[in-house]
Amino acid sequence: MDTNSSQKVVVVTVVYNGEKTLESTITSVLSQTYTNISYIIIDGGSTDNSVNIIRKYEQQLFYWISEKDSGIFNAMNKAVRLIKDPESYVCFINSDDYFCTKRSVAEMIANSDNCDFIYGKVIKTAPGYNYVSGWEMNLRMLAEKHVNHQAVFTKRYVFDKIGLFSERYRINSDHEFIVKVFRDSSLSKRFIPNTVSTMRTGGISHERNFLSIYERLNITREYFPAHIYITQCIQSSTMLPRLCFRLILKKTGLIYLWRIIKSLFQPLPIGGN
Repeated sequence: MDTNSSQKVVVVTVVYNGEKTLESTITSVLSQTYTNISYIIIDGGSTDNSVNIIRKYEQQLFYWISEKDSGIFNAMNKAVRLIKDPESYVCFINSDDYFCTKRSVAEMIANSDNCDFIYGKVIKTAPGYNYVSGWEMNLRMLAEKHVNHQAVFTKRYVFDKIGLFSERYRINSDHEFIVKVFRDSSLSKRFIPNTVSTMRTGGISHERNFLSIYERLNITREYFPAHIYITQCIQSSTMLPRLCFRLILKKTGLIYLWRIIKSLFQPLPIGGN
């Protein structure tokens, strides 16, 4: 157990009909050795067994609710509004994610240097492949790449400074939020090369690839110079045949082949922190 835990951390899980994976998410949070954690679960009115799973652990939760929402970022904003301590770190580990080890939180906080925004690496996993994603970023890189929110810890007051997650985007509001963080030079950022969490791919951004590309381009147009936006439009157009091919594989039940092919081109093998 970690005794030096004066820094408050709030972990948030958003779930809707996540009965297959929710319990592993919850247990990965509750088993953290870091002691100063409050855990919030926001359920979007699940119709499967998710609520019963949450009730199983409700005595160990700071807060939970099950009610209809307008999407994942509406639910994430609900959780942020519940957090009153401006110095708390907020981390989102949703129902397809889980912390890699029992010391994931403790190791990030130990290396945080009290920065406003700290981030690490994640393992992306699906049948047929696993790979590590995450590296030190700058604003220009965010036009092409992204920081996985499952490895991000953000001070609560940052949301007051730059705003909550925009609910105009269905998929990429977390990316827009991170772009806004990097645009604000007054906010301190630190990359910590620890593997924080595992995310099961195949969520909303994978299911709705074309919408995801459209949203990313809109974000690039709003926050980056015109020449970068034009470059991204050209690059995105070259992705369309690949996405169509992926859609065909999914419809024919051969999507696992796509995942194996992708894994062959990933530069970062799974390893230690």
